[in-house]
Amino acid sequence: MPKWFKTPALLREWGGPKLNYPLNAEQFFKDNEQATHYQSYALKSQEHLVAFGQVNIVKQRAHLARLCVNPSMRGQGHSKTLIHSLVRQATSQGSINLISLFVYESNHLAIRCYQKLGFIQLPAPRNINIPEGCIYMLLHRADAPTKQ
Repeated sequence: MPKWFKTPALLREWGGPKLNYPLNAEQFFKDNEQATHYQSYALKSQEHLVAFGQVNIVKQRAHLARLCVNPSMRGQGHSKTLIHSLVRQATSQGSINLISLFVYESNHLAIRCYQKLGFIQLPAPRNINIPEGCIYMLLHRADAPTKQ
């Protein structure tokens, strides 16, 4: 995964402001050990890492984070597979009604992807601190993507 982000801006767009460039696998896993409230998931194909994402369960909402598809495998529907898998995993853990995520306003490709999967842009609830430059997107469980 370290070679997926060729500039500091791309790393920040994906991982937020707490990761340092260049991304080092050892440091990435160390940083994630401290974020114990996030569950990490990897989508693999023949032992190659295809995509990565995280889920944080907060009350009756699942928050998706650090969603990324291997740059050499983009455009093949892996984003849909990743998000479908994360939503399925999150909703299997209890009465999860909402799935949220943050995305940088400048990441038009990701925004279109999330919209195609049913996410809508909304103002963030008062109790949620949204990172600067990001928008808040929400998916209602009834609108969750189904595997096709």
